[in-house]
Amino acid sequence: MTSFYYELLKKINESLFNSYTDNYCSLRYGAEQENPDARQERDYAEKGLVSRDVIGRLQQKIDQEYKTLFPALEYVYSLLENESSRQLMVDLTAYRLLGHTKVKLYDQEQLCPKVLEDKLKECIVPGNDIDTGFAPVPTLQLIDMTPIGKKLRLYSTVAATIKNFFVQQYAYVNEVVIRAEPGDYVIDAGGCWGDTAVYFADCVGDAGKVFTFEFIPSNIDILQKCIQANPAVAPSIQLVPSPIWSKSDVSLFYRDNGPGSTVNMSDINGRLKDSVNTLSIDDLVARSGIRKIDFIKMDIEGAELEALKGAEKVIRQYRPKLAICVYHNGYVDMVTIPIWLKNLNLGYKLYLKHSTTFAEETVLFAAVSD
Repeated sequence: MTSFYYELLKKINESLFNSYTDNYCSLRYGAEQENPDARQERDYAEKGLVSRDVIGRLQQKIDQEYKTLFPALEYVYSLLENESSRQLMVDLTAYRLLGHTKVKLYDQEQLCPKVLEDKLKECIVPGNDIDTGFAPVPTLQLIDMTPIGKKLRLYSTVAATIKNFFVQQYAYVNEVVIRAEPGDYVIDAGGCWGDTAVYFADCVGDAGKVFTFEFIPSNIDILQKCIQANPAVAPSIQLVPSPIWSKSDVSLFYRDNGPGSTVNMSDINGRLKDSVNTLSIDDLVARSGIRKIDFIKMDIEGAELEALKGAEKVIRQYRPKLAICVYHNGYVDMVTIPIWLKNLNLGYKLYLKHSTTFAEETVLFAAVSD
């Protein structure tokens, strides 16, 4: 195995002369605002040159954000089980260093085929829109997937539906398969608007159970509508209206803004008026008498490591399959979470998957071999 640092340098050298104009996600970030520097960099690239500005930004980013992480990134690279995961880690790091004009993770058509997008648009039920109050995604539409073979209805977006149900962000299918299966008991940490709860409930069937953590009131309102729209799988879903953390019964303060809510350990001088108590996975299982946990998914805006610490007893006892987001907190989670799992000494094998054309939605999958 070659070193992470060597492969990253090779990827950077290969990418410096690129000048992609079709690698920006306007659905996520809004319309791209081109500036004179971007045009100048494109002119340089067409001539086989690299501007000093590009090199300067690269060096600054390395010095400020990545230099101290390189030894740990090298170690995490060595922990990954297969070449595709290791290459993905290299590509993601290069993307974060150089940006979307230099590094392309996937072609958009790979992740979101136009024919599938068009079919899902035809599944939108008019007159059922929900106003989220969340500026980046102001409206959710009712999508009835029955015409394309899935008897499910979601309050979601076409892009999110493709990511969760067709790209299957929380399923790893390669030389190994790590996913929620029939009869599994699943922790869905970060339920948000309910589409992942419905996805997992569909996977586990009548014999399974999905425990969905979500505590933001406006999210819960939409989540419950999403569950109610799916009576066939609704009995398998149990809402846990608490923030997930390493310890239970810790007060958190928050301001409701849907997925963009502000959450803090203090009320920030009275600016956060609402509060709620935390609940760890270990305590959920113990207090509720849950007999097993087979799969844990976490997408909780940077609280993943603390939540894992609060699940250590469950992880040691049941060895559940794991799908943990590692794209928050800059790039620190890419280091701390794999190393924490490795230090449990439970034999977890680690894999990476990424489900967008931009830097978000990287998931670390982990499973113990039979």
